[in-house]
Amino acid sequence: MNHLRGLWVPLVTPFDANDHVDIVALMRLARRVLSDGAQGIVALGTTGEPAVLTVAEQRLVVETCAEVCASVGGSLMVGAGTNSTRTTVDALRDL
Repeated sequence: MNHLRGLWVPLVTPFDANDHVDIVALMRLARRVLSDGAQGIVALGTTGEPAVLTVAEQRLVVETCAEVCASVGGSLMVGAGTNSTRTTVDALRDL
């Protein structure tokens, strides 16, 4: 484990023309950031718009980023907080 050494880049969540998470663009972005030298990526941080994504979309973003990290040896950090402490606790409990 890399223990937060090096550069960790929070990713935006790209959307396609139909307002769906653009998985191909997300994979390309994650690979690019890691190949350019980042130690890891941050999914669902404040730049990833987690508050406006459904639970299914959030899961898709995390799974996609985890797949990319596993394939290239990068590290992944996932934002887990919300504006509500109870909602955050409930969401983490359901993982």
